[in-house]
Amino acid sequence: MIGWTGIADRSRVVALIEEFNAGAPGFADLPPVEGAVEAVKNLSRAGFELVVLTSCSDAPETRRLRTGNLERVFGAGTFSDIVCLALDRPKIDVLRTLPRALFVDDLPKNVEAGLAAGHDAHLMMSSHNEEMIRAGAGGLPWIAGWGDLGLGT
Repeated sequence: MIGWTGIADRSRVVALIEEFNAGAPGFADLPPVEGAVEAVKNLSRAGFELVVLTSCSDAPETRRLRTGNLERVFGAGTFSDIVCLALDRPKIDVLRTLPRALFVDDLPKNVEAGLAAGHDAHLMMSSHNEEMIRAGAGGLPWIAGWGDLGLGT
């Protein structure tokens, strides 16, 4: 995380992320990743069930803020479920309950979990994971953006 934040102390970085996710200015208004709105609309129009699986926090207020943000950006009712896990909680248990699907995440450990659960998982490049991807990220399939998936974006 030092390359992304400039902070060597992982516990300090986690504390800052938790503070932001708890309702700091900006959390409720996160902008979508480039191409995400069009990709989600295309998938929804094609009849796919869309689920958000995020480890932002399982606190009720954080869930409310994140759900509101997603509904403003993508439209209410776009997602059949928005699952909010505690920060750093592994996603594998939830992924195992979902039918095989496209799974996109920005953390290598979550993409590894997606692959282990049988999903078509891809690591999306972001400012906080570029170093990991350039270092190989365990040979995981990665994409630079939604357009790399050929979803009409």
